[in-house]
Amino acid sequence: MVTERKENFQLEHVLVVEDDDTWRDLFARSFQRRGIKATIVGSAVEALELLEKGEINRVITDGLNDNWWKVAKAAHELGLSVKLVSAEERYQLSAHEMGIEFINKREAVQLRVRDQL
Repeated sequence: MVTERKENFQLEHVLVVEDDDTWRDLFARSFQRRGIKATIVGSAVEALELLEKGEINRVITDGLNDNWWKVAKAAHELGLSVKLVSAEERYQLSAHEMGIEFINKREAVQLRVRDQL
């Protein structure tokens, strides 16, 4: 059962769109530890180019200075799972209206730290 789950993860290809170096490194290490293939880019332009290639299964995007919706919309139109991870609460309503899960970065970090204690 565990082997099947790991194999399923290996079939996934997650696109992470994050403009902050520290967060990109955190995402990269996290997916690598879990054996999940992830491509990490720093801009909406790079993300849109990769989405056109059709090799992505899921998208996790940051607010990207208000450009997140371009990536989210393109991924959503392709039928991909999309999550918006941002410290900007102002994006939450827009994400919800687009059917995209919003995850607050600060809360995610607090939960991760608490899980480590």
